[in-house]
Amino acid sequence: MVSDPSGEPCYGPHPSRLTAAEAGFDSPQTEGETAMSVAKIIEIDSSSKKSFEDAIQKGVKKAAESVSNITGAWVNEQKVVIKNDEIVLWRVNMKVSFVLK
Repeated sequence: MVSDPSGEPCYGPHPSRLTAAEAGFDSPQTEGETAMSVAKIIEIDSSSKKSFEDAIQKGVKKAAESVSNITGAWVNEQKVVIKNDEIVLWRVNMKVSFVLK
């Protein structure tokens, strides 16, 4: 689950159902000017030995090494690896959206 900066879980519409402004893709525009942004979505897998939250943070950080202007992310799937009755690895599959320059 993804949290907002206050640590509260984020719920709401799936990012693909957001308007461009809600997804953070609109750029400032002057009167009479039409603004347009082009966004791209990539899918990544990430894992952590600590938690799902840590796996998400690691995934976004790694994506930011390759792309800029990341505007959002959402988790498609969460999995755990269990050995000897204990969770040893948390895994997430997520989509990351970013605006092209």
